[in-house]
Amino acid sequence: MSKEKASASLLSAQLDFEGWDEISPSQDDFSLLDFILPETPGTGIPPISPLVDQPVPPPKPVAAIVQPVSVSKPMSERKPVKNSKNANLSKKGNADNFARYAAIFALVALVFVFAGLFYSNVGNKNAAGLSYIILPKNVTNLKGQVISMQVTIQVNHSDEYWLQENKKVLADLFQIEVAKIDPGDLHSEEGFEAVQTQLKTGMNKALQDDKIQSVLLTELLIQNRN
Repeated sequence: MSKEKASASLLSAQLDFEGWDEISPSQDDFSLLDFILPETPGTGIPPISPLVDQPVPPPKPVAAIVQPVSVSKPMSERKPVKNSKNANLSKKGNADNFARYAAIFALVALVFVFAGLFYSNVGNKNAAGLSYIILPKNVTNLKGQVISMQVTIQVNHSDEYWLQENKKVLADLFQIEVAKIDPGDLHSEEGFEAVQTQLKTGMNKALQDDKIQSVLLTELLIQNRN
């Protein structure tokens, strides 16, 4: 009896061993990684996705904040800056201009007076049979004053030919005699007459003759350079 039990146990052990040998060794099967595990409820954890190449979305454009650029006003719209110094210079310049214009007006009036005296004298002298010639204008500087002067030379009618022949000589003598006059005498009627007499006397003396009957100032302009 005991012998039969031992044989049965040995047979059972052999069968178990043979069944074990028939089982093939386990192989790793990674196909299970291809499935997606479900999200664990109540945790908020997203499901695990398989490692598959996915396209990367393009970056979203970012709006840049641009600060407004201030544009300065054009020069034409800018208000001029007042300068008291410039205003004072402008007032002074206006005053100087007024004084200059007043002096010019006075000189022009004086020229008209002298012209009237000249034509009245010429009318009276021509009635006596006198001839005359107008010499070129002379400009000279006398004691800081620029003087522009023109004269008329009168001679007897019988000396008219001599007058025309010696016009150049008379013009040169006139320039010499003008340099001898006092410019202060030209600011009054008495001084004006004295200058005419001085020119007549000086030119006759240089010519060593008395053919010149009179020297009349027909144009006079004085400018003070100070």
